[in-house]
Amino acid sequence: MLDPTYLDGCADDIVDIFIETEREILNDVVRRIIKNNGLSDTARWQIQKSKAIGLLNGDLKKYLSAALQDASVDVDEVFRDASVKAIAADDAIYALNGVKPVSVLESDNMKSIILQGTKETKLLLRNFTKTTANVADMSLYNSLDKAYLLTQIGAYDYNSAIRKAVNELASLGMTKVAYPSGHVDKTDVAVRRAVLTGLNQTCGNLQLYRADDVGCDLVEVTAHMGARPSHALWQGKIYSLSGKTRGYDNFYDATGYGTGDGLCGWNCRHSFFPYYEGISGRTFTAFTTRESIKENEKIYELTQKQRYYERRIRAAKTECVALNQAVLSATDDQQEKMFREDFASASVKLKRREAALKAFISQNPILNRQPEREWKSGFNRSVSAKAVWANRKSK
Repeated sequence: MLDPTYLDGCADDIVDIFIETEREILNDVVRRIIKNNGLSDTARWQIQKSKAIGLLNGDLKKYLSAALQDASVDVDEVFRDASVKAIAADDAIYALNGVKPVSVLESDNMKSIILQGTKETKLLLRNFTKTTANVADMSLYNSLDKAYLLTQIGAYDYNSAIRKAVNELASLGMTKVAYPSGHVDKTDVAVRRAVLTGLNQTCGNLQLYRADDVGCDLVEVTAHMGARPSHALWQGKIYSLSGKTRGYDNFYDATGYGTGDGLCGWNCRHSFFPYYEGISGRTFTAFTTRESIKENEKIYELTQKQRYYERRIRAAKTECVALNQAVLSATDDQQEKMFREDFASASVKLKRREAALKAFISQNPILNRQPEREWKSGFNRSVSAKAVWANRKSK
């Protein structure tokens, strides 16, 4: 069994690796946009643009290769530690009932389950980096073209065109992950989902293997307030793995285990643990009443609103990071001045969004602020201090 709080933070270090990589790539694209001097000759412009994109591709390989290498080490460690933790909790229950199974790390079959889980998660992360590379290419390509065209039609002078291109890139962000279904997510969201889901599924498969090995047919599913409504229907209850024990619903049919929407599926923080009828005490009965389900729905809606505020804060921090890089990359005093103005505006936006979240949390004491969900790698003390100072000057 894994605690929901543990699962909530299990992907943090791996997400940070990819957010830091996103920052490096975004800053690189900003630098290349600014470095391209305005050219009136179309042929020369195409050559210059192709060179910029070619150089970016070379750096992208370095950024993404380093990210995958670091993430791979962390995935191995997280999956190993979580697997041992989940099985240790179950084995403690088995021991109280006179069962002493072999250690998870001494079972070839269980080690194979862990390796399969880590392999599939790493493959997902590798696919995400391919999308990142494509989006980075298109971001630079489109930004350079837009700046060039705006100057050619006389709509903007070159510095103003560059300003518009950089601000759009900073505001919209760059790296997104597209799924076969057509759904699109930011990289940090996609990485968190991939690691959490892969980890929980791996631990669940280990627990099911262990239960089958020792002949345990009943399990109790964990519960927590703020669960998505569809999960609240089956959380905190006892199920039969075989579906043959009288008085208990079938584990797979009731919880949807093995599907994306079910137990241990996409972003699910539920787990389960062995239950022995007549011996084990109920742990989560309070979560299965009509009143608790209603309260759960209220908390779920509040946490979804909190996630919305957190996403807006992360986006504002990304904007500040990109515009700070634009200030540092400016090629003349006019560029530096205009990007400082834009950075100041983004800083004010950030502080307003942080204040909105703070007010929302204070109005709903049942919630806890989670700074790790607001932080954006690259938004270091230097950038933070500049943002605070810029916001003060604006008042």
